[in-house]
Amino acid sequence: MDNLTHTLFGAAVGRLFEDKLPRRVAFWTAAASSNFPDLDFVYRLDSAAKYFDLHRGFSHSVVGLSLEAVLVAGVIYLFVRQKFKWIFLVALMGSFGHTLLDLLNPYPTCALLPFTDRKFAWDLVFIVDPFIWLVLITALIWGRVKFDFRKGAALTALFVFSGYVTLRLFAHEGAAQKLLARPPVETGEKVRDWGVYPRPLEFWQWRYVLETDNNFYRGEVSLFADTPLPAARYAKIGENDYVAAAKESYLSRVFLRFARFPYLSLDHRGEDILVRWDDLRYAAPGEENFFNALVLVSPEKKIVELGAPPVLVKRVWQRVMGKWGSKT
Repeated sequence: MDNLTHTLFGAAVGRLFEDKLPRRVAFWTAAASSNFPDLDFVYRLDSAAKYFDLHRGFSHSVVGLSLEAVLVAGVIYLFVRQKFKWIFLVALMGSFGHTLLDLLNPYPTCALLPFTDRKFAWDLVFIVDPFIWLVLITALIWGRVKFDFRKGAALTALFVFSGYVTLRLFAHEGAAQKLLARPPVETGEKVRDWGVYPRPLEFWQWRYVLETDNNFYRGEVSLFADTPLPAARYAKIGENDYVAAAKESYLSRVFLRFARFPYLSLDHRGEDILVRWDDLRYAAPGEENFFNALVLVSPEKKIVELGAPPVLVKRVWQRVMGKWGSKT
C-alpha cells in the first residue's frame, strides 16, 4: 500500500495505546514502525533488478518485522524513557500492520522469509484506496474533536476497515467464479492459470488475466454482468537463441521469478533484438508499464543493454540518463 495508508493505519494503532504511553510517543512509534519496512526503497538506487529481487523481501517478513520493531522501539526508548514493553508492542503492531496491508494488493510479498521464499499477494485492494484514507482520516479527526473517544474512534476505524476488506474478499470471489464459469478463451483451450485483480475506485469491476497453453487473455469482469467482458488476446511466441541469451542476465532471472504472467515480445533495434517481458497483472503490452524487463541482445547473442525502471523512478531516470533503460 501507499505510505499515507501505512501512516494513517499506524496512527490508528497508536491511538489504542494512549492510556499506556504519552500520545506523541504512541503516535510516532506507530508511524515510524508502520513505514520502516519500506526503507528497502533504497534498492532502487542500486538497480531495477535489485529492486525487483529484494523489495518486499526480508524487511517485510515475520523475522524482519520483529527485528525492525525492536530497532524502532529501542531508538524511541532512548529518547523518551517510557515503558519499553508498551513501546515495543506498538512498534510490533505497526510493523506487522505494514505487511498485512501490503498483502492486500497484487504486488507480491515474501512474508514468511526465511522459512519459505514463496511470494504472497491476496489481490483484494488496489495499491492506493481513497476509501481506506477516508475511514482512517475520519476516525483520527473524530478522536481529535471528541477527545474522550479517541480509542473508540480508532477501534471503529479498524473495524470498518476489516469489514471493507471482507466485502472485497467476497467481491473478489464472486468475480473469480463468474470468470471461471465461462472463461473467454478459444474453443478447446484449457485455463492453466488465472488471476483477478482490483481496479482503482471500483468495487464491482475487476481486471483478470487468463493463461492457456498458447495465449494470455486480459480483460474485465463485473459483478453485475452475466459473463466476463470481451478479452484482449496475446499470443505466446516461441523462444529462440536471443531469448535464451537474455535469460542469462540477473535482471531477467529476477523478473521472471517476480512476474506471474510474463508476456514475451521481440522487437528489432537495428541489428540487435530487444527481448521484452511485461507482467500482465499490471499493464498490457504497448501501455506504459513500470513492471517490465527489457534486454537488448546483439546478433552474437551478447547482452548489449538492460532496462527495467523501478516503478515511479522511471521518468526521473530517463531525464537524468537520457536513455530508455539502465546499464545494470
